Amino acid sequence: MDKRLMNGLEALLRGAYEASVGVVVSSVELPPVEGVRVVRADSRAALEYAMGASVAGVRCLAVVDDLSAATLSLLSHVGVEASLVVAMVAEQEAPYLDVRALACSAHLPILLPSSVYECKTFTKISCNISEKYDTPVFVELDRALVDTTMEVEILPPKVLKDKPYVRNEKKYVTLPSFARLCAEDKGIRDRRLVAECEQFPLYKIEHRDKRMGVVVGGAAYQALRVACPHVSTFCLGLAYPLPMGLLRMFAASVEEVLVFEEGEAVIEQKLRAEGITCHGADVFPLHMHYSPDDIRERITGLAAPGDEGLPVRTAAFCGGCGLIEVFETLKRKGCVVHAAKDCGRLAANIPMAHLDTAMLPNPMAFAAGFSATHASVCVLSAEAFLANAAQLALPHDGLKVVVYGKEPDDVVARAASYGRPAVCCEPSGLGALLDGADDLIFVHLALPCV
Repeated sequence: MDKRLMNGLEALLRGAYEASVGVVVSSVELPPVEGVRVVRADSRAALEYAMGASVAGVRCLAVVDDLSAATLSLLSHVGVEASLVVAMVAEQEAPYLDVRALACSAHLPILLPSSVYECKTFTKISCNISEKYDTPVFVELDRALVDTTMEVEILPPKVLKDKPYVRNEKKYVTLPSFARLCAEDKGIRDRRLVAECEQFPLYKIEHRDKRMGVVVGGAAYQALRVACPHVSTFCLGLAYPLPMGLLRMFAASVEEVLVFEEGEAVIEQKLRAEGITCHGADVFPLHMHYSPDDIRERITGLAAPGDEGLPVRTAAFCGGCGLIEVFETLKRKGCVVHAAKDCGRLAANIPMAHLDTAMLPNPMAFAAGFSATHASVCVLSAEAFLANAAQLALPHDGLKVVVYGKEPDDVVARAASYGRPAVCCEPSGLGALLDGADDLIFVHLALPCV
C-alpha cells in the first residue's frame, strides 16, 4: 500500500485526481498535482469557470477563498451536468465569512473534513454526491488542515470520460417559465438529500461519558478530542442537510447536548428547530477560534496551568521585514494607507498603528481607493491588484500609489497600460520617491518577504 505525506490541500487535489476531475480552477496558490490541469483566477471567476466546465461535461474542482452570493444562488438554482465541487479555504483572519451559513441558505450540501485523510476521501464523495443529486457540493477546508501533514493512502484514479455535451435550454436558460421548472427540480433534489443523507459515510459517532455529548464538525473536532477526550462526540462530516435521525438517537443517549461551532450557530438553530434540546452559543461565542486550552476551560471550567498574568503578545512584523521601513515612511509623511497585502494588516497594531483600511480583499485598495481625492493616498497591494487593475477607473491627478508584487515586469506592464512611470526601489528610498512624485507612479518595492 503506497502512502505519501500530504497536507490538506495536497490531499484535496489527490482526491480530485482519483475521482477523475478534469479541471481545477483556483484563486489560491496550489501545490503541483499530477494529471490535473490548474487554472488560476480570482474567486468569482473561478466559480464561473467551474460552472462552465461542468455544463460542458467536465468534472471540475474550484478552490476559492471568497464567495459571491449571486453566483451561489445561480449554482443552487440550475444544478450541474458533470460534478462540480467547490472547496472553500477558510481563513482564520476572515471570521466574517461563515461558509456553512452561506451553503445552508443556498441549499447546497457542505462537507466538513476533520483530518487530512478526510480531505481526500470527502472530495471523492463530493464528486459522487454532486452528480447523483444534480447539485454543486461545498467542501470547507480549515486553515489548520492546510498547515497539517499526515500519511495518506494513494489509490489509482478512476478512468471516467467527460460527459458528452447536450443542449438543455430548460435548465440553463433562466427565462421565468424555465426557472419555475428548475425550482421544482431543486425542491425534489433537497427532499432526496434530506431523506438519504444519513446513509452517507460522513459521520463519526463516539460514545464515552453519557453526561455530555458534543456535536462538532470539521477541524474543530481534533481540538475537542485533545481538550476533552472523555466526552461523547458526534462528528458531522455534512453540515447541510443534517442527519436528524442519527442526531436524535445521539441526543437520546446523553444527558446534555453541547454544539461546538466556530462561527454562526447554524447547527444549534437547526437542532432546536427539530425539537432537540441543546445549547452551544452560550459556551462558545460566535466568530472565535478556540485552542484546546480554551475548549477545556469552557467545557470543564479548568483553566490551563501557568497562564495567569502572562502578557498578551501582539502580532507584529518579523524582525528585519522590509515592510517595517515602508510603513514607518508612510507614517512619518502622514499618508492615508489602504492595504491589500496580508502582512500589511499588522501595521494597525502598536507600535506602528498607522493603517486606514485592510480587508481581504480590500475594495479601497482597488477601485474605491483609486477614485479617492486625497493626494497622499498610498495603496499597498500584491498580485491581486494587478489582476484587478482592468476594473479600475483612471486615478485622480496627484494620487500616489505604491504597488509591490512578485514580478517587477508585471508592475511595468500595468504602469505602461496607464501611460504612467514605473520604478523599482528599496524600502529606504520610498520617502524620497514619494516627495519627488508629482503624478501617479507604479512602484515595485524590493521586499525580501514577498
